[in-house]
Amino acid sequence: MAQFIGGLDPDVELPFIAAEEDTGPIVKAIVLDSAPKKVIGYRARISLRDLIETFSQVTGIKAEPVVLPKGESVVPFPPELQQELDDNWGYWKEFGYYGGDPTIINPKDVSVMHCCERFFTLTCIVGTRTQA
Repeated sequence: MAQFIGGLDPDVELPFIAAEEDTGPIVKAIVLDSAPKKVIGYRARISLRDLIETFSQVTGIKAEPVVLPKGESVVPFPPELQQELDDNWGYWKEFGYYGGDPTIINPKDVSVMHCCERFFTLTCIVGTRTQA
């Protein structure tokens, strides 16, 4: 049985990112848009428990979360860093990853068509192509 060991409550939802695939289009849209935005880019917002279930379904390997007591870690961190991690995990559990900020934009709410239209508008100028 595989074990996912850490200090985070397995039912807290966090963003999971495939950096090489997920960041490009959303970052480009933010950079090209003049209106200030707070967009969080991620592939999925999922709890560790759901991630483990998905892992088990895909691999056929049974898995479980193991939550370490506060202050303990698989990796030996300096005490001040361990305290920061414990504080972060506690905050996420109590307030959520975004801390209730209503101005955060979810990636699913960013129009891909708008991004593409804006991209072509800014990069294709009457027979010429500018570096994007």
